[in-house]
Amino acid sequence: MDFNLYTISKKNFISRTYLVKQDEELIYKARISFFKRKFVILDYYGHEVFRIKRYIRFTGPRFEIFYENEPYARVESKGILAIKLLIETPDHTYQVEGHSFRGGFTIYQEGEEVAKLSRHTFSTKNRMGLAIKSGHDDELIIALAFLVEMAIQARKSKG
Repeated sequence: MDFNLYTISKKNFISRTYLVKQDEELIYKARISFFKRKFVILDYYGHEVFRIKRYIRFTGPRFEIFYENEPYARVESKGILAIKLLIETPDHTYQVEGHSFRGGFTIYQEGEEVAKLSRHTFSTKNRMGLAIKSGHDDELIIALAFLVEMAIQARKSKG
């Protein structure tokens, strides 16, 4: 079984810019807004690939993923103690499960495991590793990794 391996790291300690690399080659950049309500994911040429928005509600945060400036996926947060996200796209249903303190997350497509995300936030590099099974939508799964990051940040800020 083949995997596509990516490293996601913050540009520097105080930056809001993340770099996505495959074999040390820059593939995508992502930037989170100042108030952590929007993630914009750009390709190597600076074109927007995905945008993730967080909306504040009294019952907790709600997320939406945009592709080419159009709503693409609806995200439902199901977890109470752990992070559990249900993502509905026009083609597939994805589920992300994991615990922010342990740093390991699994991404499922229609119940089949398609990717693993490992967060190393206490290290000096503050990075994530992402392994995606070949033949799956790498761009969308990378966006789901940023969705996890945004969900963790929302949980830390309580909204």
